Amino acid sequence: MKVSDCNISDEFLTCDVNDSVSNLAKTMKQKDFLNQVIVLEQKKPVGVISTRDIVERVVAEDKNPSLVKAKEIMTSPIVSVMDSDDIESVANLMKSKRFLSLPVVNSNQEFLGVVTVYDVLKKTRKMVIRP
Repeated sequence: MKVSDCNISDEFLTCDVNDSVSNLAKTMKQKDFLNQVIVLEQKKPVGVISTRDIVERVVAEDKNPSLVKAKEIMTSPIVSVMDSDDIESVANLMKSKRFLSLPVVNSNQEFLGVVTVYDVLKKTRKMVIRP
């Protein structure tokens, strides 16, 4: 079974590497989305920003969020999986790294969405239960 067989969520916030942290924070507030944001460069995931990153790397450092770019505070490199990856290997990766979600990319490394540990568990559970 492949990652593409899972529910790949497109309900995830993304931003461009050159977006300001100020605009990113405003978008997060408007969309009531305070989880991680995937940072894209030419449709490819290159980093991730959490609310904590904004607090620690901008606010606590007294930086002007209008002048700070996403690429300056993102955590990189990002760990992603391909839509063609085997679901069991993704489950093992999530377990070993303690990830709750992972970005999914296609063969061109373009961002497709996010797969969560819950989606993976549902599929792997079905694999185990089937006779």
